[in-house]
Amino acid sequence: MAQVTVTIIGLGRLGASVGLAIKRIASKEHKFTVVGTDTNAQNLQTAHKMKAIDVAERHLDTAVQNADLVIIAAAYELIEDIYSAIGEVMRPGAVVIDTSPLKLPSIAWAQEHFKKDADNRPEVYLVGAVPVVNPAYLEDVRNTTESASADLFDKGLFILAPAADCPNEAIKLATDFVGLLGVQVRFIDPVEHDGIVAATQGLPALLQLAFFRTLYLAPSWDDMRKLTNSQVGLATYLLDQNRAQDLAALVYRNKDNVLRTVNALIAQLDELRDILTKGDELDLAQVYADGMSRYVLWRSARDKNDWDDMPKAPEFTPTLMGGLLGRRKPKDDATKSRD
Repeated sequence: MAQVTVTIIGLGRLGASVGLAIKRIASKEHKFTVVGTDTNAQNLQTAHKMKAIDVAERHLDTAVQNADLVIIAAAYELIEDIYSAIGEVMRPGAVVIDTSPLKLPSIAWAQEHFKKDADNRPEVYLVGAVPVVNPAYLEDVRNTTESASADLFDKGLFILAPAADCPNEAIKLATDFVGLLGVQVRFIDPVEHDGIVAATQGLPALLQLAFFRTLYLAPSWDDMRKLTNSQVGLATYLLDQNRAQDLAALVYRNKDNVLRTVNALIAQLDELRDILTKGDELDLAQVYADGMSRYVLWRSARDKNDWDDMPKAPEFTPTLMGGLLGRRKPKDDATKSRD
């Protein structure tokens, strides 16, 4: 029987949903103790009350010291400080699954802060992860603890982006754990991942800011703001659901990739401006028709979350009950709540 201690750092929607999903898969074969920690005391209390975690721990070092797996789902602006705080505290063989939006900075922080053995080899291992959520939640932009759900990952994917020197057993442990959540597992290179995120997360973050600045800096804003409906709300929701420091970190720490996507967007806007200037309504309708048909194709595939062109999990021999966990010495009892 595998006894696994999982610590979740950050108990917003994503982190609390991981906890709820773990509780749903607990069985005679796999027993989990879920420890949660968050800088926001209300998030910590809410997650504990909704039974997303077993142990509510205010202190980061205590939360991770007995963990087999550490799930990082905290605000991005805090991630470097988290690595610094936990790097020397985690037990040898622990695996960190980091859901932060950028993978290359996390790999650098792990190399800097994670403890090493006498031969300068890491004793704690990092596997980057990208949760691709249940299509039913694609338009649900809430990011609160209260909005967490055990089925957030149903019909979804977990895309893993391990560092090049991450050992197979650590990758296998992360793969087995994610597989137990009932989702498909795919792999991506961290460099490729951060390039993609520039377009899928960095660009929307800048675009929403630019769009809203265009509105509120307009001379007619005083009248315009009274005539806003869902189009404006949906086009600016990131400004309400995130902290300024987190959005700035997401964009600036990936700025070379983001700049390439900004230039591509400017080219698209130039083309549309030319159509409005020199073309007619039919020309614009044709561009809309092409974009909408491609949108339907993407949305149909996204609703299925079945991407055959993505690399699947490699074959490994160790199981969750073997490998890193199987070789460990018996650990101390789970940390107690300080609530």
